Amino acid sequence: MRAEVLGVGTELLLGQIANTNAQWISERLAEIGVDVVRHQVVGDNAERIVDAFRVAASRADVVIATGGLGPTQDDITRPALAAAAGLELVRRPEIEDALRERFAQMGREMPESNLLQADVPDGGRSITPHRGSAPGLIVQIGGAQVYALPGVPAEMREMMESTVMPELAALAGPSGIASRIVRCVGMAESKIAELLDDLFTRSTNPTVAYLAGGGEVKIRLTAKAVSLGGAQELIGPLAEEVVARLGDVVFTTGDEELEQVVARELKARGLTIACAESLTGGGLAARLSTAPGSSTFFRGSAVCYTA
Repeated sequence: MRAEVLGVGTELLLGQIANTNAQWISERLAEIGVDVVRHQVVGDNAERIVDAFRVAASRADVVIATGGLGPTQDDITRPALAAAAGLELVRRPEIEDALRERFAQMGREMPESNLLQADVPDGGRSITPHRGSAPGLIVQIGGAQVYALPGVPAEMREMMESTVMPELAALAGPSGIASRIVRCVGMAESKIAELLDDLFTRSTNPTVAYLAGGGEVKIRLTAKAVSLGGAQELIGPLAEEVVARLGDVVFTTGDEELEQVVARELKARGLTIACAESLTGGGLAARLSTAPGSSTFFRGSAVCYTA
């Protein structure tokens, strides 16, 4: 099953907030074996949102959109989704009643604009919110199942866990996708790729990918199987081969930060460390002191600048 994740909101395009919803959704879908093939972001423009839904539905089995379900003028995901599906919006009395009851329980007067949240594409389904006031929406566009969820992370996650994940797990059948990160320092990405070239070329399940940055190289090994445990087992032999070839430039196969590994090794050996830093502005001390139990091995740092 192929999925596309669609983020709606001009604030995402402006870089005012990071699209952490897409990251979290992708991680959860991988756990049940759903392949996320694309991320897409569109601003608060009705025509472009309609187009984004139609394009996503044309190339994926499931589309999960977040954002634009609130009651304000720029929350236009609901009518855009209806237009993309060729459906009329109809007001659901049960949702309207739930909205009025929610505001009454809070002792607040409900703005009439909130009633827009009771509108559902005709023939579609809604997901009842337990946080917030915006129901989620579920419609079909062509052969794709489309879920529109709130952009507020807590509200989105609640609906993913209560409704979307169980439905997709049943549709996808037994499967799981697992990844393991092998992290290295002291060797260039190009050299690592050279040493692992045949593994990259011949291994299609698990797959091998590279990511360099922050002074290290990450090697991501990803496998798909009928279960999450089965996928993890597939990765095991490949991870062992990668570590054997790269040797001591590998500092973890558990996706730990370098400072966590250093901390563990220092504590295991009963050693302590102190630093004298220039140019780093105390960056080394900051990293070492974030490791759990750093007071047992980190003696401090002198941050010195001289003309």
